[in-house]
Amino acid sequence: MRAAAMAILVLAACGGGDEAGDTGGAPAITLRIDLPHDGAWYDEGEPVDFAVSAWRPDGSEAEVTAATWTLTDGARTEWSAEGVSFTATDLPPGDLEITCTAEAEGQDLEATVNIQVWATSG
Repeated sequence: MRAAAMAILVLAACGGGDEAGDTGGAPAITLRIDLPHDGAWYDEGEPVDFAVSAWRPDGSEAEVTAATWTLTDGARTEWSAEGVSFTATDLPPGDLEITCTAEAEGQDLEATVNIQVWATSG
């Protein structure tokens, strides 16, 4: 009885394998935001380049098949865009934390970058 209880506890602690982020046995892929660089700053209206890539554990690049970029303020989306690589000029001013959610080789991935956009007067 005690052995069975321990086995149940071990299985419960390990999870069932159906949780979000489960790779189904495939090697975990890492999402990397290539642009903009973390900590970069821009003037309001200045072009900001965005690019994302995905990498396998062996160092080879995996194809990113879809990417969504979002800037949220609580539950409200302030700004969003789609694409693996693009340029935006419509970012609002402030200290921005932008999240990229993407898919590569059937895996859902996420990465975040922090930038500053300074308000321009005039």
